[in-house]
Amino acid sequence: NSEETLRRVLEQNPGLIPAGRIFRIHFGTDVAAFDALPVRPVTLRRAGEVLIGNAARLTAQKGQSLLIEAAALLKRQPAPFRLLIAGTGELEGQLKAQARELGVADVVEFTGFVEDIKSFYAGLDIFALSSLWEGFGQVLSEAMLCRLPVVAWDASSNPEVVEHGRTGLLCPTGDVPAFAEALANLMADAALRERMGQAGRERVVEQFSMPKTFADFERCLETQP
Repeated sequence: NSEETLRRVLEQNPGLIPAGRIFRIHFGTDVAAFDALPVRPVTLRRAGEVLIGNAARLTAQKGQSLLIEAAALLKRQPAPFRLLIAGTGELEGQLKAQARELGVADVVEFTGFVEDIKSFYAGLDIFALSSLWEGFGQVLSEAMLCRLPVVAWDASSNPEVVEHGRTGLLCPTGDVPAFAEALANLMADAALRERMGQAGRERVVEQFSMPKTFADFERCLETQP
């Protein structure tokens, strides 16, 4: 489902499958079906604040501890913001304790599991994916489909989904100050958020929609002996 998945599989199993019989087919989203889903308000916005969201299991792979550290850096600047972390997992208690220890419990909100993910995206200004690796970042394509600029690590398959500087901002993996700076730059520039959000939607429609996935699959079948 990504070039990165292909690379990792062959790195660990170099003789598993002949390279000429391996095809990369990105995960596709049914854009029409996603667009048809209703949107209802799920987050009350406080006056003047920018809403940053993250949606993932609360586990080490997803890197929310680094995101909370970035929130602590963002809190040093005057612009109001809130970080909404959607999901459940074994690190929930630990992450909440970290937010309290870093003094950001007032701006970091744990929403629990969110069933209506489209409505969650619709209430945000920026989507922040702190995952340290992803096979394919479906949440990135969904957020981009909702016209959200994204911030993520320059890791695993993220560069295949996010076009740095056009649909979002990619940061060196684990560089929390850089991640916080990327968020701050988007927080300060509503026009930039709008441009990146529109470009992100266009990219998903062109590259990560079901017609593209089916076309790639058909080409795979046509090349088989």
